[in-house]
Amino acid sequence: MITKADELKALEKIKKIVETLGNDSYIATAFEGCFEVAEENIRNDFGCSLKQRAEAAEKELEKTKRELNEALERNAHLREEADEYLVDIEALNASILSKEDMNRLTEIVVEVIAKADKQAKEAANEIVKYADNPASNEFREAVDRNRLCKRTAETHAELYKRLIKIA
Repeated sequence: MITKADELKALEKIKKIVETLGNDSYIATAFEGCFEVAEENIRNDFGCSLKQRAEAAEKELEKTKRELNEALERNAHLREEADEYLVDIEALNASILSKEDMNRLTEIVVEVIAKADKQAKEAANEIVKYADNPASNEFREAVDRNRLCKRTAETHAELYKRLIKIA
């Protein structure tokens, strides 16, 4: 039975034979790295060749390429999703009113309420003015205008309450 020591001696003999051919020989080139692998095999009770290592490396490279392509596809998909979110965020930011805008809206609502109250009072005065003839167009128009102005003032008063909570 051949021992590890016998194999190491044989390996040394083979190395010396190849060394005599010179570094630029075809055989020396073909055996490049093989002696180290043979020595590792002997010392570690392992059987591996450079061909096996190359094939394993090729398989690993193919696996890594597939994983890279999958990662690139996921990355592209995630970028698309991120772009969609950015568009949504930009649209949302564009629709958000500034504090100044909110203050101006509050001022406008106050102006509308004041104007509607004033018009309701004017319509109430007209109602009194035409009260002697409730069937007249003037009286009915004054009543309708008064009701409309009161509804407008009430609606805007509710809006004002919500606006001051936000502003």
